[in-house]
Amino acid sequence: AASAVGDLPRTRETNCALLLALSFALLASHFGCMVSPVFLMKALLLTPSLTQHDAVSNEVVLQHRALSLQGWDVLIYAEKVQAFSHPALVQTAAAIVLSKEPDRLIVYHHSINWKQGGEIVEQSQGSLVIRYHGITPAEFFPDEPRTQQEIRLGNQQTLQLAKLPRLRLVLCNSGFIQQEWAPLSIGRYSVEVLAPFHSVEDFLPSQTKEIISEVHVLFVGRFTPHKGQQQLLRILERYKYRYGSMFHLHLVGKGSRRKTFLYALYQQIFAAGLSSHVHIHYDVKAKELASLYQKAHFFICCSEHEGFGLPLLEAQYHGVPVLALYRGAVKEALGAAALGREDMDLDWFCAAIRILSTHPDMYRTVQQMARLHFSAYEMKRLQAKFLSMVSAL
Repeated sequence: AASAVGDLPRTRETNCALLLALSFALLASHFGCMVSPVFLMKALLLTPSLTQHDAVSNEVVLQHRALSLQGWDVLIYAEKVQAFSHPALVQTAAAIVLSKEPDRLIVYHHSINWKQGGEIVEQSQGSLVIRYHGITPAEFFPDEPRTQQEIRLGNQQTLQLAKLPRLRLVLCNSGFIQQEWAPLSIGRYSVEVLAPFHSVEDFLPSQTKEIISEVHVLFVGRFTPHKGQQQLLRILERYKYRYGSMFHLHLVGKGSRRKTFLYALYQQIFAAGLSSHVHIHYDVKAKELASLYQKAHFFICCSEHEGFGLPLLEAQYHGVPVLALYRGAVKEALGAAALGREDMDLDWFCAAIRILSTHPDMYRTVQQMARLHFSAYEMKRLQAKFLSMVSAL
């Protein structure tokens, strides 16, 4: 066990914290009781997988950074690592040893069934924090039996995790998914809301936009039926029918396990004669995504289920007015800074695009509201809330 832990990689922030602790210990030995030693706080972040262009993976890295900069000794374990490297990653044997340290906080990221992760936290000895990202209901994957089974197992694991005796805190992405956990806690631990960590502010916000000729509409989300891309095509088709012109629709995302939906999407595009104005951007990198936000005049979300909807925040940061179907946590995430409705009405979306794109003053007002609303989700605020809650455990 000592060998497994001794060989663990350390980040520069962690090395600095260890050096500081050692310096205080040496001073204490020289001056007696005049100097108190530093007791380093420790954490282990657990996630099923780490991969590029993934919101949960990104949050794990950002949590590591936030804790490390506060002097924590932080390490990360993921069972599956795909095209991803990080100096704080440890192997399975080391993660099991670390999880049994009574003074090491465990932060477990839960969004799907993870058998190995469940076994690790069941044996852990330190305080446990569940970071709950939400589990999309199985009904939204009617043609994916394997996904449905994983979701059912994930929901069963939620019930198991909720009963763990060392669980101290559950952090939910939104009040919408907090409702799933509140009945499970029975007052034994806190269930709080903390919006997802993000890297939106790594890029400069878009300049004030002016709609001169062509209108560009953006949506970012996985290519799967419940995300609403087919509804967006219907809006474009209705817009063409009503106004005799079309806007450019940019659809950004990654595919689900089966590619049949993406094929059906292309068939719908060609059948409706929309191919010149629909642009599919598959698995884009961060810089390309930022450039698409800078180009977009509107962000339209017709998703049937969102546990939070990080792209909504990305749009607001770039001053892109959001038009939304209020499902899941969408209305909560957007606040009063967006235009939306509870039911799907193609004509309403078409009229909103037309009115805002032809009334510059109104458009700029909605832009300003979006940027102002984003300030509540700045990373410095989210990090401060996270650090305050975990440090109190």
